[in-house]
Amino acid sequence: MNLLDFVGAFRGIRSSIRRAKQGKRTGLPCLSPTRYARIMNRIQVSSDVHFGKPCVAGTRIPVQSVLELVREAIPFEAIIRDYYPDLKLEDIKACIQYAIDVVQTEDIHLSAAS
Repeated sequence: MNLLDFVGAFRGIRSSIRRAKQGKRTGLPCLSPTRYARIMNRIQVSSDVHFGKPCVAGTRIPVQSVLELVREAIPFEAIIRDYYPDLKLEDIKACIQYAIDVVQTEDIHLSAAS
């Protein structure tokens, strides 16, 4: 994913958050708009923190770092206890939801086979 793709995906996520805050459907059938907005308020992107990489709100913990621990099948409780004591369970869930949203809004362009 290049920078333009990421910016486009981020705009899509911001749009979903805005829609959720307005009580509108987000396109995510498993979450109510209110719950989705509450979860996504846990993720922030600021040019002042980690060069604009998405982080858990109020921390300098990058979403990517949390996702890498989840990928290694480390239990959520162990991530909090052993790696990031400042995290809450909802923060980890928000990181996963953020990744789902990025993939959901990503456009995949396939070239024709030659």
